Parts: sequence; C-alpha cells; structure tokens
Amino acid sequence: MRKPKTKVINPITRLFFVKDRPNWKPEDGRHPRDFWAVNTTGDYSADCALGVEFARQAIDYINAHDGDELLGWAVFDMIAKPEESLKANRGVVVGFMSEIARHAAYGRKLLKEAGQVTWMP
Repeated sequence: MRKPKTKVINPITRLFFVKDRPNWKPEDGRHPRDFWAVNTTGDYSADCALGVEFARQAIDYINAHDGDELLGWAVFDMIAKPEESLKANRGVVVGFMSEIARHAAYGRKLLKEAGQVTWMP
C-alpha cells in the first residue's frame, strides 16, 4: 500500500505578509505570490509595529533559508501597489524599512569590528 502524499508547504507562505494571488494567471506578468500583502490596522503606530514584526519575520526567513531575494521581492511588490494602497499602509512600510535598516546597520557595525569592511565614510 502506498503512503498518501503529503502536501509540502513552502516556508515562505508562513510569513504574514506573503500571500498567493487569487485567480493568478501566467499572462498576468507577475509572480503567483504577492510578497507585500498587507492591510492597515487604521492606526499609524500599530501599523509601524506590524511593519517591524514583518521585517523580523523576513530577516529570520532570510537567515534560515538563504533567502536574500525575499527583500527585493517585497520591495518590488511594495512599489507596484497602487498609490492609495501605499498611502494607507505607509506605517507598515515605515516600520518594515526602519527595522531592516536597523538590522543592516548593526550587521555592518559587526563587520567593521571584524575588519571585513573595506570602505567606510
């Protein structure tokens, strides 16, 4: 008797800001997955906190799965959104990008301390 197939879940789909696009078709010219599927809470501070959490998820995913491309995909989908969506979700974007910048700056500092930075203004 054969073992039933188990559906393999791509770990990227566990990120709260990544969703499969409903009714996706190849001729759409986009990836079947939306890497910036966020909704506003309606409160700027809460949205910033949400963006920080999304950034931490992204960083953890990148580290665990060698997924450097995730950040580019998220930013690409961020800027591809209609302007009204970007305005509504600006707190999420600000929180996300601020946390990414904070981690990048800290990582850069550690690299400098380890003597692995060749240029520093």
